[in-house]
Amino acid sequence: MQGICTYSSVPLRAEPSSKSEMVSQLLFGETYRVIGHEKNWMQVVCDFDDYQGWLHENQFVEAKPSEGQKVLLNSALGELVHSNEHIRLSMGSVIQINDAGQALHNGKLWEVRGEVRSAVTTPNRDVMTGDALQFVNTPYLWGGRAIWGIDCSGFTQVIYKLNGLSLMRDAYQQASQGQTLSFLDETEPGDLAFFDNEDGKIVHVGILLDSRRIIHAGGCVRIDKIDQEGIFNVDTGRYTHKLRLIKKIV
Repeated sequence: MQGICTYSSVPLRAEPSSKSEMVSQLLFGETYRVIGHEKNWMQVVCDFDDYQGWLHENQFVEAKPSEGQKVLLNSALGELVHSNEHIRLSMGSVIQINDAGQALHNGKLWEVRGEVRSAVTTPNRDVMTGDALQFVNTPYLWGGRAIWGIDCSGFTQVIYKLNGLSLMRDAYQQASQGQTLSFLDETEPGDLAFFDNEDGKIVHVGILLDSRRIIHAGGCVRIDKIDQEGIFNVDTGRYTHKLRLIKKIV
């Protein structure tokens, strides 16, 4: 069974319970496959990144055949408007539009407020870093992928999605993708830097703006200094994350 997210965002849980940890989110227009069912919960696999989680059946909507052209919202915030109805959207939401630029949703035509771009696009480093900057000051939220709350790997994943590139969901998974670079001086804007904990596990990721600055979700989405030791928080005057490796995906 195929489903689609028709809400601003839908939480995916680690277990079939509202009290369970939120491990990720579906954004508006993203689709998924149902692979299991337990009481009022559905176990699903996201089509975009093959990530698994549980959603409550009252948030399940069966996907219908696609109509029109698929585009991605590339404004930090947007909305669909039909008469007095509003659906708030976060950057990276998937919208189906007709030739007139109206959204096709739930048997109605909706005005799209916000900038959109084709879901099939060629990566551009300047565009990628510009997209990332729109998230500055977004609060950190474990499992989040939206402008109202996002985690480090959700942030990198959404930015890459907007630029036609697929990243896996978690930081340690993303670290397995792309080409490894040895030094920050070899990097270009949009490359990814990964950081580990005392046990050597990859626990954090951010997007390089240049060889000396990184944008990442740490407390909130923020810009900090980076060197071969790691991320240096200019507000606290100390290192917060230890650099493990650098990857070029683009």
